[in-house]
Amino acid sequence: MRNQRKYDREFKINAVKLYQESGKTLEAVGKDLGIPKTTLYGTYCNRAFVLARP
Repeated sequence: MRNQRKYDREFKINAVKLYQESGKTLEAVGKDLGIPKTTLYGTYCNRAFVLARP
C-alpha cells in the first residue's frame, strides 16, 4: 500500500501562485516542489475551489 500525502491549503495556494506567476511548466513547478505534475494539475484545475475554501 502506498502512503498518500496530504497537502494543506496554504501549500496548494502557493503552488498555484507559483505556477501562475513563474511562467514555468506544470512539470517544472512540480519538480521544484517535489510533487507529481498530475497532483499540481489537479490543484490548478481546482484552484477556484482551493482559493474559495475558508
